[in-house]
Amino acid sequence: KQVNLIRGTILNTQLINDGYDFLILGTYFERADFTARIINVKYFILLPSINYVGGDIDNFQWSLMLRSISSFRAFKWAYGAQEITYTKIIDFLILNMTCPRSLIFSVEKIHHHLDRLTKFYRQTSTSKKKISAIHKNLKTLNASKISDIGLHEFLKLFIEEINFVFKKFEQKYFFGIEV
Repeated sequence: KQVNLIRGTILNTQLINDGYDFLILGTYFERADFTARIINVKYFILLPSINYVGGDIDNFQWSLMLRSISSFRAFKWAYGAQEITYTKIIDFLILNMTCPRSLIFSVEKIHHHLDRLTKFYRQTSTSKKKISAIHKNLKTLNASKISDIGLHEFLKLFIEEINFVFKKFEQKYFFGIEV
């Protein structure tokens, strides 16, 4: 409850300047990393055997994972009473722009706020260039393409890339160096 009060106060009273961009960027860097990691944990670690994929245990774990990131209700709104499946999870939590917990939603927000900082400071950055490439790539994907890549491999690369963007962002804007 206190977090929502603080967040609401900030979002409704903060000047929409570079400080606001830094605040929002922190939220979406954390969200992108957390969502990717929790999907990866569910997919790669929790399922005891490939034989369980698509079964009751698998579907139950997906529903628990959705609940853990506050997306179960949104998933049900998006897909109705349909079964929770691997491909729907990929579509919803990675590629769906209407899901505020999805990777593409977070990347879109990071892209937008890094773009604002680029304009505010009148200089580009490695983090802006890299997030633009990640954003462009995500827009070309679908659940089938991610399955072909392999969900674990896709998420591992995504986590590495989003952390690279964050490190470059941190170096430029917090340490004043861009290597």
